[in-house]
Amino acid sequence: MLLNFFLWIIYVYLTFWVAYFLFFAVVAHLRHSRPIGRSWSASFLVLYPAYKEDRVIIESVENALKHNYPNDMFDVLVIADSLKSETIEELRQLGAEVLEVSFERSTKSKSLNAALGHVYKEYDAVVVLDADNHMEPNFLSKMATKYNRGGKAIQGHRTAKNTNTKLAYLDAVSEEVNNHIFRLGHRKVGLSSALIGSGMVFDYTLFKDVMPQVEAVGGFDRELELRLIGQGIKIEYVHDAYILDEKVQRQEVFHNQRRRWLAAQLHYFRRYALSGLKALFRGKLDYANKVVQGIQVPRLLLPGLIAIFGAAAAILSLSPSWIYWLASFVGVVAALMVATPRRFYTKELLKATLELPRTFVSMLGLLFKLRGANKTFIHTEHGKVEKEEEASHSH
Repeated sequence: MLLNFFLWIIYVYLTFWVAYFLFFAVVAHLRHSRPIGRSWSASFLVLYPAYKEDRVIIESVENALKHNYPNDMFDVLVIADSLKSETIEELRQLGAEVLEVSFERSTKSKSLNAALGHVYKEYDAVVVLDADNHMEPNFLSKMATKYNRGGKAIQGHRTAKNTNTKLAYLDAVSEEVNNHIFRLGHRKVGLSSALIGSGMVFDYTLFKDVMPQVEAVGGFDRELELRLIGQGIKIEYVHDAYILDEKVQRQEVFHNQRRRWLAAQLHYFRRYALSGLKALFRGKLDYANKVVQGIQVPRLLLPGLIAIFGAAAAILSLSPSWIYWLASFVGVVAALMVATPRRFYTKELLKATLELPRTFVSMLGLLFKLRGANKTFIHTEHGKVEKEEEASHSH
């Protein structure tokens, strides 16, 4: 029966990702390497691309300038795209350097390239942060140590700054699951960590060489990691170097952000699929693995899709049997539970799960709204604090 044939294809596809997530979730729990300690022997250029981020950029820069690292070993540069003049003046008074830019079509990669063309001082490494990001104490010293041990591209541990709404709590959990599977788990087996768009450190010369090739409208981090891994550069991960990041608080912001991410994911899969296939046959697993991630099923969709197909199989007596679907469902739930840090197992998580059905429907709808999303800059708004009585705590 043709329907059963297609259902088997869907089952194999979904279950592949169940096995993928579960494998890396488990191996990430293997013995942790020791904390890497402190080292102040690297100079940093800290870059803050800021597009209409007047609400948050002042506080972030204040945090950066007070960072626990020798003042003469790092500089802070804000790339101000559409910031208010009073914000720019205040940033300069704080001691940050500000580069004002204006583009017909604003993108993060354009801002970063403008900054690299503007700076004439030499540094050992460059730090890329989002306008809402706060570096926790010793972030730079831990990155300096990793850099001095040969790290050319390093991802820090981005974690939630806020969990003040149910959606923000879910977003915080999702971030940590990503860290566990795509960063810690991948490094445990010798594969590159995934980049995440901020909290990233790169060798300064390498970054200046690679960034001009990056013309991404959305998902510049995905193009950057593919280019780096394609050059044979391993992307490192420092699990105890934390960057606080504001989590999505409202459904419409979540919708826009995920639409941008999904569109970028598919765009780069189509662009690099052939080279990824060639890399697989040549034994270049790091690059092939990174390319195939472009067709992964979003984890917010995977359990729901498996449950829907499983229910249909049970009701209509379709093949594969509902028992197969049930096994896959148990597998994906296990993967998510294993990858979720213990500190999130609270009553707030139970409350946050009430947001899952609406989020699932929203994500499902996004699959039909991806056309053109990667050709338009979709800005994620920060700093607009929402309150929710039942989940009003924050980190």
